[in-house]
Amino acid sequence: MIDNEYEAYPDEIWDPEREEGWRDAEPTERGFAEGRELDGQLASPVLAMLVTRTAEADLAGLSHDELLGVIAASERVAGHYAWAAGRLAAEYARRNLTWDPKLGEESIPEFGEDDYAQEVLLSGTAARGNLDRSLTLDQMPDCAKLAHQGQLSAYRQRVIAEETGQLDPALLAKADKLIAGGAVGRTPGSLRNFCRKIVFTLDPEQAEERRKKATRGRRVEFGQEQSGNALIVAHELSIAVAAAIKQSLSGWARIMRAAGIEGSMDNLRADAMAALLLGRHPVTGAPGIQSAQPDQAEDDFEIGTGNEAGPSAAAGAAPVVNFHLILTEGTLDPRTDAPGFIPGWGPITGAAARDLVAAGSANPFSRWCATEVDQNGEAVRHGCARGPHRWARDGPAEGFAASLNLTMEPIARHSGDDGHCEPQHDPSRKLAHLIRARLATCGTPGCDASAFTADMEHTRPYEEGGETSEHNLDPRCRHHHRLKQRSDWKVAKTSPGQTRWTGPSGRTRVVRPTRYL
Repeated sequence: MIDNEYEAYPDEIWDPEREEGWRDAEPTERGFAEGRELDGQLASPVLAMLVTRTAEADLAGLSHDELLGVIAASERVAGHYAWAAGRLAAEYARRNLTWDPKLGEESIPEFGEDDYAQEVLLSGTAARGNLDRSLTLDQMPDCAKLAHQGQLSAYRQRVIAEETGQLDPALLAKADKLIAGGAVGRTPGSLRNFCRKIVFTLDPEQAEERRKKATRGRRVEFGQEQSGNALIVAHELSIAVAAAIKQSLSGWARIMRAAGIEGSMDNLRADAMAALLLGRHPVTGAPGIQSAQPDQAEDDFEIGTGNEAGPSAAAGAAPVVNFHLILTEGTLDPRTDAPGFIPGWGPITGAAARDLVAAGSANPFSRWCATEVDQNGEAVRHGCARGPHRWARDGPAEGFAASLNLTMEPIARHSGDDGHCEPQHDPSRKLAHLIRARLATCGTPGCDASAFTADMEHTRPYEEGGETSEHNLDPRCRHHHRLKQRSDWKVAKTSPGQTRWTGPSGRTRVVRPTRYL
């Protein structure tokens, strides 16, 4: 039985050409083509039946367009049934809740998940996680409605529940409405960042407390990859420490590449880490690493820390910090504690943002990037500044912002805007920053790869007269840069920062500028 907060299933899906309902008609693959009756249809038993009957039929008769339409419909149906499984699991969990005096709230007691775990063949830990997430989503009626309609896949439902599970009921109700208003159409990674920003905004004090508490659980895990090779992962490091490690390994990787060592940057970073941890020089393999520390040779737009002076840097010297920090009005103000956002990393709490700014402002070689966003969270202006720009840890945010002495450049948003056109093939640092501020990820539908590590790609090839400007450039990861060059894919710029992709099936998707906040 469906509760009143959910819409009833349609009795049938009408086919205007046949002037009859799909329930009474033979299913046809034509209905799943782009723009037809079943394309984008919300989940229902009728849609599930049509997907199943189509999948059981001869698939050779489906066009690429129709095949993708059926696949998308099957995902909506699967999302609906994941909602159903979650709602049933939530009811099981509620029946097993008992009061926990230590927590001061009801929770699932020890062994309370075992009956469920054995029935669905999960470990106790995995089963308890399922039950906890199901309880959370069941208290979010707006998001649950989207899940019921099939607009949220099972994994996206999990992401929402994981990111909001520690909110109290009043804040959870607010998060529900905010998340439901922007969840549809996001990749799982984008959705996780979106939820995290909302949680950090609604509950900054508890978010910071959770971050500090999690730091006490920092650890290194060792395991085995599916291939049989080894896996080493460090958990719960501070952002500043992780950024320093990443910058150091990237610097070593560049030195190794210059020395003629073969491998991708990922390969070289991994080899450098192994050598350094074993006390060996990443290039020569000799014991001891007192020489040839990597300089900060690359002008990264991305957050990173390292020793500008290389091997001569004094021990304990303040780190160089190069990063692009998206700040809201109150991010540096401890009274408001608004969250910040670092492209390529994600949302960070206000306290973590202040830590980074204070650390970076202590070194005159730090570089700063600031982006102004509009009421929709889209970038409208961007500026870059170099150190020194000192800011006391608890100093006023206005003082730090003023110290940057930035010249903010407008970011092209419409076809008639100045696109900062340049004559050469490769964009200048300034132009690349404007483009990466406008689009923080690969400019391809569904790709969350960081714009920092992506190519600057001309929509219309430079060799064919395509200009090097905001009107014709977008960040693309190497894979999608190569994909765009295939003749069976069509990519068109509809406005700066907005691109329409048409695949071999004929189906179209649109990429729009990043909404940071």
